Amino acid sequence: MDATKLTAQEQEQEKAKFSFSGATLYGINAVIGSGIFLLPQKIYKGLGPASLAVMLGTALLVILLAVCLAETAGYFNKNGGAFQYSKAAFGDFVGFNVGFSRLGRNHHRLVSNGCRLCPTLRHYLPGFYSLRIGP
Repeated sequence: MDATKLTAQEQEQEKAKFSFSGATLYGINAVIGSGIFLLPQKIYKGLGPASLAVMLGTALLVILLAVCLAETAGYFNKNGGAFQYSKAAFGDFVGFNVGFSRLGRNHHRLVSNGCRLCPTLRHYLPGFYSLRIGP
């Protein structure tokens, strides 16, 4: 058996990997998050019509960042994102800290999105104003 041929399981794993476009879109989603839904009104109040230029400039920067992350992902054949990149560049200690901070950031993002969800629901469902949660 030739060592260069992939087994069926390895071929399936290769198919399951992100494509370049998938990794780019995933990076854009990670950077933008829920801010795309919550911030435009505040930006428009402060800048008026110039807010469109600010949003387009920000979109350009986010796309450039996502393409950089997708390019970096092409150098690795494992999942793990920034954890894998920092581990390869700086060693296990830095890789662990990056992974652990990612865990904390994900927790923070979940909590902050939940906190923003309640006022949004109150805007669309007035019954939430009288809802009391807790003791």
